[in-house]
Amino acid sequence: MKIDSIDIFCQVIDNYGDVGVTYRLAREFKRVYPNKKLRFVINQTEELNLIRKSEDIEIILYKDISKIENSADLIIESFGCEIPKEYMDKALKNSKLIINLEYFSAEKWVDDFHLQESFLGGNLKKNFFIPGLSEKSGGILLDNEFLERKKKVEANKEYYLEKFGIKEKYDLIGSVFSYEKNFDSFN
Repeated sequence: MKIDSIDIFCQVIDNYGDVGVTYRLAREFKRVYPNKKLRFVINQTEELNLIRKSEDIEIILYKDISKIENSADLIIESFGCEIPKEYMDKALKNSKLIINLEYFSAEKWVDDFHLQESFLGGNLKKNFFIPGLSEKSGGILLDNEFLERKKKVEANKEYYLEKFGIKEKYDLIGSVFSYEKNFDSFN
């Protein structure tokens, strides 16, 4: 299946969780496939503007969905968000695949639902992608930017420990994922 365009849909529900995962996914797609047309469709931009790192991804608000003339070949529907009917009418005629990206789960039911198909009409089908810990799940989604930062920290561990004022020697060190607030976006 040839994919020339990707639309990623996100509805911000709880702070940065939804938009953080989907925007990082959009950035990784743009990095890996720079020649594919990529649009990020979102219901509000306040949280996105705080974590947005570049202007190379086209952002479209839900309220402006009528400006989209053609649906993308691949549609990613994050966390079961609602895709507007106006867009779905076009998708049923033109799109090739919808992927419903679900929340990470370590529960056993994931093995039975990951990659399940749902036919939507015409030739369009939806596949459910569920990240998880088992071999039958979608695994853990990691972007290249995170992996590069991790390598840098591991290579300079002593520097970072000193930078954060940690003088004791520990045999176990962990990291916590968080978002960096960029208040320059408000200027």
